[in-house]
Amino acid sequence: FGVLIGPQKWNYPWKECAWSARLENIINNVFFGGEPAVRILNVARGGVSSHVATMMFQYGLLPDEFRDPHIVLLAHSANDAKVVDGDAVFYDHMQGLVRAANRLNTCHDDMPLVAWVDDFYSLDPAVGSHGVTPTRAMGHTSKMFALSSWHQTMMISYGNVVRNEILWGYLGRNYVDALTGSVHTIHMGQGLHAGVAWVVLYNFLASITNICQGN
Repeated sequence: FGVLIGPQKWNYPWKECAWSARLENIINNVFFGGEPAVRILNVARGGVSSHVATMMFQYGLLPDEFRDPHIVLLAHSANDAKVVDGDAVFYDHMQGLVRAANRLNTCHDDMPLVAWVDDFYSLDPAVGSHGVTPTRAMGHTSKMFALSSWHQTMMISYGNVVRNEILWGYLGRNYVDALTGSVHTIHMGQGLHAGVAWVVLYNFLASITNICQGN
């Protein structure tokens, strides 16, 4: 069973502390008694947006064993939200990425389950994270929800889970997130990575439960 995550905002995809590695560990321990039944490949590279990821999928820049993934998680919020032309991101880049992801399983009858993972939020009302204000970050999230509705894909937003619950203080010019224990930047600390992994797991568990109950 293969899950492809691509590419999210973590420069070192082999790190066990990244949320993709945490997710693999949690899924195998929660559902399969610790057996390595699920493998997650993280193809993250620093600065990759939906536009670049589309080309990676179209040209098959993936390891052979993951050419036919069962699930594809798309997590590009941190980089997509910084693109100046937001309309191009929404109407061109993200749409093309969904279509490219759906074609990864061309030799099989079933397309992979494609899900958006919004793992980015902005708190600083003055300058935001790398110039992304909270208003722009939430606007990008709303577009992701619209896109998931159009293409019938899953939409998982870590930002929506924590945005109203964040406890933050002001130390000098740095906002500190009490949940992650790190200075608020576009690359957050381990609290975010642990949180994203559990939020993704919860959403898949909720979906499985709803399907089994016939909802």
